[in-house]
Amino acid sequence: MTSVSHWTATWWVLLFVFVSCGDAVPDTFTVSGPDGPLSVWMGSSVILPCLVSPAFTDSLELRWHRPEKFKTPVLLYEKQQTQEQSTDPQYRGRVSLTGELEKGNVSLKLENVTLADSGEYICFVAGKKGYEQARVYLIVKAMGTHPVLSITDGGSGQMHVSCVSDGWFPKPTLTWRQQGGTEISLNFDTTVDAQGHVSVTSQLLLSPSMSKWLSCSVGLSEEERRESRILPYISDSDTVNELQKQLQTKDQSVWIVLFIVVFILLLFAVAGLVFLYRKVLELKKKLKETDDGVEVPLQPNKDLTLDPPDDTKQHPAGEEGILSFSLSPKTSAVPMEIRWFKGKDCMYLYKNGQGKGQGSYNDRASLCKEDLENGSISLRLKNIQKEDAGNYVCQVIISKYLENGLRINYSSYTKECVIYPTECNIDEDSRREMEASAKSLGSTCEAANTGEEWLLVPEDRSV
Repeated sequence: MTSVSHWTATWWVLLFVFVSCGDAVPDTFTVSGPDGPLSVWMGSSVILPCLVSPAFTDSLELRWHRPEKFKTPVLLYEKQQTQEQSTDPQYRGRVSLTGELEKGNVSLKLENVTLADSGEYICFVAGKKGYEQARVYLIVKAMGTHPVLSITDGGSGQMHVSCVSDGWFPKPTLTWRQQGGTEISLNFDTTVDAQGHVSVTSQLLLSPSMSKWLSCSVGLSEEERRESRILPYISDSDTVNELQKQLQTKDQSVWIVLFIVVFILLLFAVAGLVFLYRKVLELKKKLKETDDGVEVPLQPNKDLTLDPPDDTKQHPAGEEGILSFSLSPKTSAVPMEIRWFKGKDCMYLYKNGQGKGQGSYNDRASLCKEDLENGSISLRLKNIQKEDAGNYVCQVIISKYLENGLRINYSSYTKECVIYPTECNIDEDSRREMEASAKSLGSTCEAANTGEEWLLVPEDRSV
């Protein structure tokens, strides 16, 4: 009888130990998230970090939810699996766990981000003996359109200029600048459409003599801006009307009007002669410099424009990235010289129908000849990576030059490279350094004719 009682007691002790060891839920645990808000571009993916310490999986209940929506979570994990039926329909098919629950990683991956996804998320973790939670704040950004500038007559020799840009999020800033970069302090109005996109509008009244050019830039930060410029002017009809108003007084006579008209015509004739004389002197100077071997700096091309893409491009690290511009009006770029710079260094040169990359870009960068025939300057960059982040400038040369800029940003959360247009302001010292870098790479083109290897531009019809 004593032996039976002894084995019975021993069995109960072993069962208790087995059950206790099978439940690995700690008495206390902590849940932690990021120190600050996360930002992501609309349409891309993002990971909302959340860690449990110490890690456990038995009796784990994980609930990612928005404030006031505990019962309809973004994602629910319990009973060792994800429960999709209880989740918010707007997130289904777009959320998942990043894995490694056994290591305490309960981070949430959110794909195809929309403006409605902005805001606070709560990482709620519960065990048998309690629960803890952490909060993550997500900011979704959207790059808007290039500002559209328009001019109307403001009367009294002044102009009414308006600037409009749509499709931003969150609310951007709008800045007016005149020649020399001086800012003009003005308020701007904002409106929000049904999808949550913000539109900005600003207006000003100015005299054409205030500045040779006027710019309006809109953006979320200094690196995330779009800018447009306009040249102020008054039409000939406005000038004539203003002159007529000045001349139509009671004391004016026909002879005075005739004298003024003849005087103005003489001024125009003298101004025309002075202009032609200066042009002749400039032409003689250029011819003399050419004869003396002095190189004449290239001038901007005003007949064509080099237009950037309308939206941002995301490329996962390790895949092919495309930096592109297009000629407007549509013109074949095959006979042109094309230079791509990263910073001040010429990293790719296309000349005489052939292309060459500098350093590591020799094997990674190329232009598509079919795209060039259609006026598309698309630089294909294989194995795009974190080190490729920075400012890029594209120059197209046809006796005169065109240029514009792009920027590559790298996101450590999404492991993606984001390509978007940026301002292209180059001072004279930087332009000289860029020209020297292009000539250095261009010497390879001359060496190609002596038998050195020269990378041909591939034809790729897959895109």
